[in-house]
Amino acid sequence: RIATPCRLVRGAALLPGTVALTPPGLPWESLDGQVGAAAFGDVAKLETDARLASGRRLLLREALRVTLVSGEQLELVVSRGHAWEWRRALGEWVGTRAERAPAP
Repeated sequence: RIATPCRLVRGAALLPGTVALTPPGLPWESLDGQVGAAAFGDVAKLETDARLASGRRLLLREALRVTLVSGEQLELVVSRGHAWEWRRALGEWVGTRAERAPAP
């Protein structure tokens, strides 16, 4: 569905990498070789924010924060344009899932 460049937040460092929205979930990879993925069933919350969880304000960028069911949190920094694309893609994904869900 979507794949964008990003910066993975590791402490105070922002490591260059990529993040994608695919049918099985959210895979990410950084240039230093760190690779990860989260299935949609493991994701409790997805949000965008103008600040990192540490309180650090972002200029011309936004944080894409992924909170897993386990409580672990992953933060990725994307451009504002990519953040808009992510919100749109996630909205479309939620809409297609709602269409497939059985009626109560």
